[in-house]
Amino acid sequence: MIYQKLKLDYKKFLLQNRKESYGVVALLEKELDLARINKEIDEVDAFILAITNHKATL
Repeated sequence: MIYQKLKLDYKKFLLQNRKESYGVVALLEKELDLARINKEIDEVDAFILAITNHKATL
């Protein structure tokens, strides 16, 4: 899970830093990808938190 989060953070970093060099349609696609990645990061964070909390109760 940690690896997946790092991978998503890196994709987010690349999208944010490269978006100035794209055309309008490509920029919209990149914004959509960025929104999807942000949502995935939130879900991974929530999963990690749930696992950590469950582990603490054991």
